[in-house]
Amino acid sequence: MSLTSNELNYLVWRYLQESGYDLAAYALDKHSSCLDYESAANQHIIDKFRPGCLVELVQKGILYSVAQEEAETHGNGSSELNFSLWKVLISEDVANVSEETDSPAPLTLKSAVANGDVEMADAAEDAQEAAEDVHEPVAFHTAEIVPEIRFDESLVADWHPTTPVFAYGKQDSVAVINAIKDGRVAESVTLSHPQVLNDRNEINVVSWSPQGNLIITAGINGELRAWSPDGKLKNIANTFSGDISPEDAIQLPPPSLISSLIWNHNGQLLLSLDCNNQVSLWDGTTLSLIKQIRPPEAADSSLVIDACWLDENKFAVSTTKFSIKIYSITHQPFGGSPDVHTMGYLNGHENSISILKFNPQSKLLASCSDYNYAIKVWSRGSSQECLDLNKKSDLYKNHTSPLIDLHWLSKHHDDSILLTVSMDGVLNIWNASNGNNLKSVDLFKNEANFRVDEDSPVSHRRDLLVFTTALSPDLKLLAVGDDLGRVTVWDLSLSGPKDLLRCLGIYHFEVQENKDAKDGNTGICDLKWDSSSKHICVSYKGTQSVIFKWDTPTKE
Repeated sequence: MSLTSNELNYLVWRYLQESGYDLAAYALDKHSSCLDYESAANQHIIDKFRPGCLVELVQKGILYSVAQEEAETHGNGSSELNFSLWKVLISEDVANVSEETDSPAPLTLKSAVANGDVEMADAAEDAQEAAEDVHEPVAFHTAEIVPEIRFDESLVADWHPTTPVFAYGKQDSVAVINAIKDGRVAESVTLSHPQVLNDRNEINVVSWSPQGNLIITAGINGELRAWSPDGKLKNIANTFSGDISPEDAIQLPPPSLISSLIWNHNGQLLLSLDCNNQVSLWDGTTLSLIKQIRPPEAADSSLVIDACWLDENKFAVSTTKFSIKIYSITHQPFGGSPDVHTMGYLNGHENSISILKFNPQSKLLASCSDYNYAIKVWSRGSSQECLDLNKKSDLYKNHTSPLIDLHWLSKHHDDSILLTVSMDGVLNIWNASNGNNLKSVDLFKNEANFRVDEDSPVSHRRDLLVFTTALSPDLKLLAVGDDLGRVTVWDLSLSGPKDLLRCLGIYHFEVQENKDAKDGNTGICDLKWDSSSKHICVSYKGTQSVIFKWDTPTKE
């Protein structure tokens, strides 16, 4: 690979600008004339530069060096491949095109059996499925879970991504950051929002950035506040766009309730969704509004939308027209406001789409609808064709109630395992690359899922509804909150009978005597695992919230 000194200087200069080292960038340009490289002759090359290009180039250079060394070690001699800087920069695009044209389709789609053709399964896959039909009894015990920490009632909570610190939102215009040490709250910081006239400003959104250097809170008035981890206010923002004319501003409704925040992987960008189905794109470091995506028509209160990131600069949004819209973000070369444009649509759902989940390993996008309980899996190599799950079958239990959540599970070498759970307690685990059902369980109605002592106060109920779920970061456990306020922890191992899932623990929720309990305003609001998969935070409205530690051994 060849690289001229002018090209290298330009890359370093771009890196200094992107990192905020303006003085160093100015000094380098003064001595090396980096700006001279930005001529019309090089414009087609400059358009290929993305943020972090220098770091990406160095990383790929290391990989290429290792590959060349391995090739020479195996006696292949010197490589005849003609690498160039520009091929490296566009290698991802080239690889995607090559993969789509040369590789077999990753999904078993409806077109695979067209014209009478029959798709042959891999022998190893058949052997694995045959082995799964032979089950041995697996001993387990359903333990009673005892809270380690109790704290104020809360609507939502979120753990810091790397440290034993959690934050939660309350109903009285306050969010709180708590640090845990030796099984207790060692330090607290209060984050205050303004009061709302004639109502309580409930803090319904609390979200740490992926790096943990910023926390965002939001209340019912639609105001977003950014804080440092030590509780210092960094910025205040709302969903009013700065490019709205005074005439349009008169017709706009007041800022609406923010329902969720979604960070991209590096924490540089942030999406917010509100109850009017408006999507806003924010700068994740400054909380500056970049772009607002308003629904084409007045929001229907019966319809909800969702969004997810596909990579650092692409995201998907479900629409009120029952489709999925893909957006791309283009960063300007000289620090201007990023440009957001539509790449295309994924059509196929017949009702509103309630959940979107993307798997960055397999590059598969899962979507579902609460109306007809349809679950679809989309491949990055196709814009329209999709794999339909939850089709009527005698081989598994169908979801016949609203879908509560979708979770991607990475099991060893297979990154295409999808977990789906519905309100009636039906849980399915699928191989999303071919549609095979690996587990189909009725969580609460199958007594074999529970093994409790005769004298234990813990018992299982058959008539429960699932309100919320949380997948542990190690992908081994699923916490489930039900309509009684209980929390159950489930082992996601695929071993054992197909209709069995082991319940390893139950937290038996007891309602405290207070006004909210008498009014029926008590219940579970949120579930969150910490980064170590050893603590679960449970937010309750109308009574104390709890944290319990998940490292106690269970009896065999």
